[in-house]
Amino acid sequence: MKKRIILFLISVFGIVIYLLFYHNDVMLANSKNVTYHQGDFSIHLRVENIHNGIKVYRALEYNGDRPVMVKHRTPLVSISLDEKNHDFTGSNVSKMLEPGDSYRPQGTKQFRIPGRGQYKIHFLARFQVGEEEVVREESEILQFE
Repeated sequence: MKKRIILFLISVFGIVIYLLFYHNDVMLANSKNVTYHQGDFSIHLRVENIHNGIKVYRALEYNGDRPVMVKHRTPLVSISLDEKNHDFTGSNVSKMLEPGDSYRPQGTKQFRIPGRGQYKIHFLARFQVGEEEVVREESEILQFE
């Protein structure tokens, strides 16, 4: 009988420890969709929940009326959570865009959820069209509950 009580107490203690320390029930309160316009370009960003984190989608849409060559370092759109930490150390890339094209040179970026509360997510897009450098930097507040 004592063995059963001890086993039961150890099991309950283990479940409580798991729920307190390992079970992350914090999630992004609302998915976020934003679009920033910069000349003939639109930068689309979407933030959504995934298991134990968030996933950020990013795309550049060309809205001009003639083909253009876009040049950039990777990533095209740098993303950081809670700290402005942008790094464009990847290779140089050139891409011809036609009117209406949506360009997604990098896949999604994932972040672990830092905890409950509000955190800023920072976006920095940097590319060149002809001799003109296009730079767009924005921040959005994300609420985690």
